[in-house]
Amino acid sequence: MKKVFLTGPITTYGNIEENIDNGIKATRRLMKVGYTVFSPFVLVKTLGAATFTHAQWMEKTLPWLETVDIVTLLPGWRFSKGSQQEREKADRLGLPMIELRNILDDRLPPCASCPNAWKAHRNQGCWENCSHVEEWLND
Repeated sequence: MKKVFLTGPITTYGNIEENIDNGIKATRRLMKVGYTVFSPFVLVKTLGAATFTHAQWMEKTLPWLETVDIVTLLPGWRFSKGSQQEREKADRLGLPMIELRNILDDRLPPCASCPNAWKAHRNQGCWENCSHVEEWLND
């Protein structure tokens, strides 16, 4: 089972609560298709963003990169100070970095009501709005 470090914006880009919720959804999706996930989003949701300074959060989470196989990037990661630090360390460690939607391709079952797999939905431009895939991921 591959181990994934999930990175994306939490406090430095966009809405903090939405970012945390998106990160937790992504954690659920990755776990549902078989990955073991280290998710800073779960830590921040559990402990609260203000529990530590940004530097302290990074000190506590960066070492986890040494234990994973892949870094998964959430939308907006390029604008996140923490994601940039995580990307730099992942580069030094030689870890592959893959965007969330690409890592999920072909790992999800077809829709309940159509023959399309996740990749087919994405290619048709409807994957983000597919209620069947969303229901499967969130049950």
